[in-house]
Amino acid sequence: MKFLLLLLRNNLLQLSHANQLRYADTKNRKKAITLYILVAVILMGLLAYLIYSLKIIYSITWLREEIVTELVVPMALICMILNVAISIFWGNGLLLSDTNIDSVLALPIPLLTLIISKLSVLFMVEVSLTTALLFPMMVLFGLNAGMGFLFYLMVVGITLLFPIIPGLLGTMIGTQIYRVLKSSSARTARIKAAGAILILFAFMLFMFCKFPDIAAGNLGDSFSTSAFTIYAGKYIQRLLYGDYLLIGIYFGTVFLIGGFLIYGLTKIYQSWYSNDTTQSSKYHTVDWSKQTVKRHNTLSALLVRERIRYFSLPVYLTNTACGLLFAAVFVLLVVLIPDRINPYIYQLAEYFQVSPSDYDVLFIYAFSILTTISCTTYASISIEGKQIEALKSLPIAAKSIFQAKVLHHLSLFVPTIFALNTIMAVYLQWSFPKVMLGYALPLLCSVFIGMVGYILNLIFPNFEWENVTHIIKQSLPAILTSLIGVVVTCGAAYLLLKFSPNSLYMGSWIVCGIILFLILTMGLWVGKKGSHLYQEL
Repeated sequence: MKFLLLLLRNNLLQLSHANQLRYADTKNRKKAITLYILVAVILMGLLAYLIYSLKIIYSITWLREEIVTELVVPMALICMILNVAISIFWGNGLLLSDTNIDSVLALPIPLLTLIISKLSVLFMVEVSLTTALLFPMMVLFGLNAGMGFLFYLMVVGITLLFPIIPGLLGTMIGTQIYRVLKSSSARTARIKAAGAILILFAFMLFMFCKFPDIAAGNLGDSFSTSAFTIYAGKYIQRLLYGDYLLIGIYFGTVFLIGGFLIYGLTKIYQSWYSNDTTQSSKYHTVDWSKQTVKRHNTLSALLVRERIRYFSLPVYLTNTACGLLFAAVFVLLVVLIPDRINPYIYQLAEYFQVSPSDYDVLFIYAFSILTTISCTTYASISIEGKQIEALKSLPIAAKSIFQAKVLHHLSLFVPTIFALNTIMAVYLQWSFPKVMLGYALPLLCSVFIGMVGYILNLIFPNFEWENVTHIIKQSLPAILTSLIGVVVTCGAAYLLLKFSPNSLYMGSWIVCGIILFLILTMGLWVGKKGSHLYQEL
């Protein structure tokens, strides 16, 4: 127990960056404070929204059966899905990407204790999520039924144990995916990355095509979500009324399946490190010999270097290509299954009283918002890691580094945007001015988000990462780039729909002009300050 608490304390300190506030220099301390403020603002916003929503829910008069079927069961399903998803994307990195594993395994610590300590932080996050979503609904049931102290004690126990099975199951799935994607062969890694992209694309397509039917309670001829809700509602209602047999079955099932999954993770973890599998990221650099320089100039060689690394890191590829995949799915739905997506666009247009001639502009905005989700530049500097000093020692101007990283971003986005927008324009029979807007707006948004990502990574670099997943998913530039992209695209669309719905087309060209001005401003800033910041990295 003593070792478990010490390991848990170290994991919490590492996750919270608390040591940077105490021991880091002024620059890193400011970065940590900025991150704390950003996280605090986001959490306070989410908490305010949660309190507002719960206030509305608690003000409604509910029947007990309605609370179970309309609130408890859906929230339980949502929490289960979210816990599995979080564990898949986070749990694998906690277990199989520890660069200090050799020193940790040398300590007299049981392997089970080590695994539990690593998953404890993930478990705390999932318990917090369950407490925010599911716990208030069960409390509402207790208030409605006039339950006593033992009921709320049981609800606390259910809330604490609920994430165990989905969390461990998602961690096991994510761990196996991590092992498949992790490879020392660059060619194999690219093949696996392409396979992961195809699987992700297929899942997105299935999600958009099938999930509306699932939400409507239709899963086929022999089963429906309404039937599932009835059976689940009966079980949960008996559980909440204090059926001791069901309570015992619930707790016993959680501990039994949880123990089995923990045992499986122990075997996976033991097998991973007993084979001396190194988890450090492997990068492929360009040969800077005379023969290479003859074939490539400096800029093209840097661009080749960026592409090789990008397609050799599956986690980098899959996380930065989601927006393009969403955009591709959106266009496919518009063309092949228009009844799945077009009614929502038309309802939005009718709600804001948009002129029928400008309905097509809403498709352009939806497409632009989806493409802006993706960005490769927010991690393009930090991903250099320990190689940044070697890169800076080469006779390469900072301007060339900047151009290569932004051009790599654009080389992925520009052809995709042109192809998808052309397909959508031909199918929807846009006029020539609308087609030009369909090219201009997403392209400018893509250039804008690429510039923003590079500047943020230049200002807030991180070369001391132990797992490349951290800078791709959890770094400050990653968070800020996503927020800025959403604010610019969604904010521009909302302002135009709110204040100028009858001149949406002309207003969109004004938005393009503003974005172009911001791009030129950022370009001038990078040209003036970029070299100085690059040399200070």
